[in-house]
Amino acid sequence: MAFKIVISEPKSRKAWQIEKDAPSFIGKKIGDKFDGSLIGLSGFTLQITGGSDKDGFPMRPDL
Repeated sequence: MAFKIVISEPKSRKAWQIEKDAPSFIGKKIGDKFDGSLIGLSGFTLQITGGSDKDGFPMRPDL
C-alpha cells in the first residue's frame, strides 16, 4: 500500500510530498513519532499530525 506523505519544515516554510510503500505506518496513530529512516530521511524524527482516508475524510486525534 502506497502512502502519500507531506513533510513540512515550519522554520523554512517549505513542504515536500513523497509517495512511499511503507507498511510500517500501518497501526500508527496521530501524534506518534517515528524515525525518518523509514521513509529515507535518516537523522530525523518525524511526527504524524494528520491524514485522510481513501475517501478523503480527514483523520482527527479526538475521534
